[in-house]
Order: sequence, then C-alpha cells, then structure tokens
Amino acid sequence: MSTFTTPGIVGSDEAAAAAERVLTAFEQQEGHAQLVGMTDEELVAYVGDPQQCQPFGEWYPTLTDEQKQFAQTVALRVLTTRDQFALVGTEAEAGYVLPDTTSAVLHLRRTEPALTAHRQTSDGPAWWLLRHVRDGSWLRELTTPQGYRTFALCRLDDSLRDEFHTWMHVPQDAVAADVDTTVDAAALSSGQGLDFLEGNTSVTTVAEAAPGDASDGRVRVVHVLDGATFTGVPAQDSITYAGTGRAELLAAWDAWAGRW
Repeated sequence: MSTFTTPGIVGSDEAAAAAERVLTAFEQQEGHAQLVGMTDEELVAYVGDPQQCQPFGEWYPTLTDEQKQFAQTVALRVLTTRDQFALVGTEAEAGYVLPDTTSAVLHLRRTEPALTAHRQTSDGPAWWLLRHVRDGSWLRELTTPQGYRTFALCRLDDSLRDEFHTWMHVPQDAVAADVDTTVDAAALSSGQGLDFLEGNTSVTTVAEAAPGDASDGRVRVVHVLDGATFTGVPAQDSITYAGTGRAELLAAWDAWAGRW
C-alpha cells in the first residue's frame, strides 16, 4: 500500500497565517477558546510523521503499518465528506483546504510542551499537554485512552489550574495522605513495603519545564487514594513520597506558573 501524507500543512505559510488569526482573536476575548478535536489517525494523516503526533491512545499503536495507513485514509475520507478537509490540485502540485482552527492547531502544536502530564486510572492512560505558544497564550491538548484529543487556547489562570487538578481526580477537599517515606530502587523492583501504592484511584506523572532552560524542570507523581493525596518525587535511584493536600498541590502549580 502506498504511503499518503498531506502536502506540508504543519509548516506552511497558510498554517502560520491561520495560527496568527486564531491567536489574535483569542487575545481579544476572555476565558478559554475551544478549537478542535481529532483522533490519532486524523492527526497522523494531517502531520504525516507519527513521531510528531505522540502521545497516542491505546488503539492506534496496536495497528500494523497497513492498518494505520488504511485508518488515516479513511479518516481523511470522512473529513472530506464533512467539509473539514479538501485536497485540491494535481498529485504533483497538491494543495489543501482546512478550517483556520485546524490549521492553527497543527502549526502551534510544534512547540515543545512546557507541562506534560500522564494520568493512569481504571479507564486507561490519558494525557494533558500544555504548550506556551505566545506571551499569555497556551495551547492545551487533552488525549483520551480511546485516542481522541481536544485542543483549546488557554491562559495560566485559576480556572485552568482548577481544571488540571480536576483532570487528575484530585478531590476539592483532598487532605494530605499519611505517607512519608523514601523508597530505593531495590524496594521498587521487589514491590516490598509499598502497600501505600495499592488502591490508588489515579496516578499522574507531571513533568514541568522551566522557561529558557530545558534542564531546569521538575518531575513529580501525584497519587490519589480515598480522598487523600500524596506526591512522589523521583531521584536518581529512589523516590521520596510525602503527603500533599490539595492546597499544597495548587501552590506547586502556582510556583511553576509564576516562572512563566
């Protein structure tokens, strides 16, 4: 089966212009702006390179190369029938027509995430990605276990902070769990003495980048257990766990956001 990729949408002048229009409109309004939703296979069909489309849901990575190609072709076919995508011109000089919001998202998501969160619950893995696309403007990407993702333009305000902690399943009245221990690599491998990790309803690994210095970031793991929360902070060969209530989690977000 031949490989079909779209004709340079992501880095095109048209996509850059669409991103500028969408950002300008966002800056003139209040609150957040929902942009567009798409599946894993739609994003790969638009972008052309799967490596630039991570992270994926559970379904798409299990497909063979031929199945992935078929899924992408079908996705574009469906988008075409819904007037959300049109390929025009000849094969040698192909062009395309996309809504501004879609073109803008494809262009803006090239920015490396400043905050990446991977949440594991009984429903499966989900992701929250936050990209700093312009002063005061952030692109938020949410992915579901089923491989559906939504995009919105946001500001680093209290509503986004609350939304993030709700997404992590942190209760409004969460208290600090009775956890205070450091676990070395041997114990982590054996699983001994880790009873406090059992029964967690949500476990989210949060990676926070710092502006201007990719090495000056932080990784922490937020655990939710029976209305209480605690955080694991990885070191080279150990993890230190400590109870952290909702107020402390919000303060940690504020400290990170304050650096931007």
